[in-house]
Amino acid sequence: MKSFQFRLARVRRAREISESLARADWQAAERNALDAEHAREELRDRIREARAQLGGLQSASTLNPSDILASDRALAHAAAALAGKRKIADERRATAEESRLAWTECERDRLALERLEERQKEVFRGEVSRAEDAETDEWAATHHRGKSGSDDS
Repeated sequence: MKSFQFRLARVRRAREISESLARADWQAAERNALDAEHAREELRDRIREARAQLGGLQSASTLNPSDILASDRALAHAAAALAGKRKIADERRATAEESRLAWTECERDRLALERLEERQKEVFRGEVSRAEDAETDEWAATHHRGKSGSDDS
């Protein structure tokens, strides 16, 4: 009896490789997005601390205008840097989402081929079962005819 051979096995293997590569791309893009988001949050926290320090300088009993102006300029630069970090984080998040969608599409393609293979295996098993049943029936009929013929003698 011949064994089951899935005719699209090479295509399935190619899709498995494509899915694996797409998953790796998505994971790398996700790491990049998370790193950018983390850097954005760190800068946001530093800006909050700097604003609190500036508030302390402004509420001190003796004001030092040069310190206040320097802190204010540093905050303005940090705010501009935050806008850049926000833009980078958003771009990387969009890239990660595109990569995730590409991966899920590859996964869907692979799963479709796996379902096709399972259906074809079931058809093959049914054909094998019918062939075995026919062979058994033929053997039984031949064996029964042989017995009936010897009973007549």
